[in-house]
Formats: sequence, C-alpha cells, structure tokens
Amino acid sequence: MQTYFSKQDRWDKQDAMIPKEYPPLLQIHSSKVRAVAANSIQFPGLPDASCRETDSCPVTILITGSNKTLAESVAGKIFIDTPDPKSISDLDSIANGIFGTNDGWRDDWHTPLIHVRARCSKNSSSEVVESDFICAEGLNLWRNSSLDVNTELFKGYREGNTEGKTNEILAG
Repeated sequence: MQTYFSKQDRWDKQDAMIPKEYPPLLQIHSSKVRAVAANSIQFPGLPDASCRETDSCPVTILITGSNKTLAESVAGKIFIDTPDPKSISDLDSIANGIFGTNDGWRDDWHTPLIHVRARCSKNSSSEVVESDFICAEGLNLWRNSSLDVNTELFKGYREGNTEGKTNEILAG
C-alpha cells in the first residue's frame, strides 16, 4: 500500500531528518601559542609573552589597506560584544559572533567554543572545562602592507623564526 503525503508533510519530514547546519567556526589556537613579542619576532603592538603563563593572550588579527583610518574603523567593528549563547545549540547567537575551537570539529563537543570579543568580563574569561564557552579578547593590529602581514604570519610558524617558537595569528 502506498502512502501519499501533502507537500507540507513531506517538507516537515525532510526537515526532521536533516540536521541544522552549524555556523562556521574558526581555528583559534590556545593562549599558550598565540602571538606575543619575542626576541626574533619584533612587531609592534604584540602583547608581552607573560600572557601565556596566565592564559590571557588576545586573539590577534592583522589589518592593512590603502586607507588606515577606514581599515581601523572597519576592524573596530569585528569584535562586537555579542552575548554568550545560552548553549552550543543556540545557532543564531553563534552565527552572529566570532567563535572557534582549538581542536577542530568534534562531534562529542567536550571542547568548549572560544568566543572572541572586544572585552571579556571576569565571569566569561574563565577557562573552566565544564563551561560551553571560553571568552578570548580580540586585538586588531595595523600593518603597513600585505607584505608586512605575510612576513609576520610566516615568522609565527616554528620554522619561520630563529627561536623555533610558535606565534599564532588569526588569519583567513
């Protein structure tokens, strides 16, 4: 016996079978390897390496362009203070902010999402593993050219500097 469904019933059944897509997540490295000032890496504006000891290093984004004022104005709006989502299922809140993970995509979600914001409150910056989210402050730094950006990105790789240190910068 064949069963016929209305067009709406078919769509409802199809929606129930297809999981919602998760918003894009960035790969955001842990504070222990984020960009900091070092002997072989002398770029202006990077935080002191002591932030690695306290897990408080910001997530750095390098910006450049032909109009510094415009570029800095636009970059200043990157780290909007979106509220923390209520859970990892709150897809709308996650889609409207800058979120990532330092472990890549995981189905079990034991790794909290990193929420990059302009400022972190004392409550949101906690590195508690039971939490679904970790707040990390964002830092925009101006560079004079794309060559400067590429040089700094390369020197952030272990093979790109004389100290063999990792200095990760958020880049796409």
